[in-house]
Amino acid sequence: TSVLTQRKNSKQSSSGKQMADAVEASPESSSAIVSEPQIRLSQDPEWVSLNVGGVLFKTTRSTLMADPGSMLCRWFGHGEWTHDGNRGRDESGAYLVDRDPTCFRVLLNFLRCGELDWDPSLNIQTLAREAHFFNMQFVLDALAEQTAAAEAAEAALKAAENVKSTPDLKRSDIIRILASTVSGSRLRLSGLNLHGVDLSRLDLSGVNMRFTNLEECDLTETDFSTADLRSCNMRHAKMLNTVCAGADLSGALLAHAVCCGANFEGATLRRCELIETMLVGANMRDARLSDANMRSANLSGANLQRASFKGACLVGVNRSGTGLADGGVLFDANY
Repeated sequence: TSVLTQRKNSKQSSSGKQMADAVEASPESSSAIVSEPQIRLSQDPEWVSLNVGGVLFKTTRSTLMADPGSMLCRWFGHGEWTHDGNRGRDESGAYLVDRDPTCFRVLLNFLRCGELDWDPSLNIQTLAREAHFFNMQFVLDALAEQTAAAEAAEAALKAAENVKSTPDLKRSDIIRILASTVSGSRLRLSGLNLHGVDLSRLDLSGVNMRFTNLEECDLTETDFSTADLRSCNMRHAKMLNTVCAGADLSGALLAHAVCCGANFEGATLRRCELIETMLVGANMRDARLSDANMRSANLSGANLQRASFKGACLVGVNRSGTGLADGGVLFDANY
């Protein structure tokens, strides 16, 4: 028996050696051995392809299982996908999911990095509906927090607008202050909220009104000559025949203001916002408007002699009858 055993072992050893030599000598066998790890890598079960509403997504199984209570975790973590005959795969082998691909991209990114970020054009109710379908409670909680924060911010903005609409001083207060001001002294009214106050035909020459809110004020024939109006908010103000000669309006906001016939001779309007401002027939002789944004402003018939527009935006400006060719400086202006 021991001899038979020795002969059998000897044959097996010899046969094994011959097979090993044959495999080593065969180029086809060598190629198969080298490519085997590559086949395993391409069929890595960790990576998953999903066809969601016709859009292909590729991610890892661990990402899909990041929310343990979600439908995705049940499908791909506990093998429930194969137990449901209603779900299948497309021709490429990707799992078919009949849901909104735009929302799914947001949900998948949340599983990847734990942050909820989406395009503002995406309806939050639609996103919440998809999160509810996939049973992603973390996303629903984050959406609820963001909605509450947005509502609080909107309420705060409305409250601020209500405060803003209440001016610090009325017209009668301004008149009383002017009457009590010593002749020759410089009146200071900077940083006040005078939203919507009627200041028409008042003498505010030389006054310091820097950072003052004059939005929607009636400034008809008001005298602001040599006044400090830097960074003032004068949007939508009525400035018919207003005098701003020699005034400093650097950085002031005059978008949509009606300044027909106003006098800005020698005034400084650097970096001013003059978007769609009505400046018909205004006197802007020697005015400095460098880097001003005058997009779509109406300068028809205005006096722009020797006015400087270096770096100003003049796109869409109505310059008919302005005589800009007679000395108006347009170097580097955008028009």
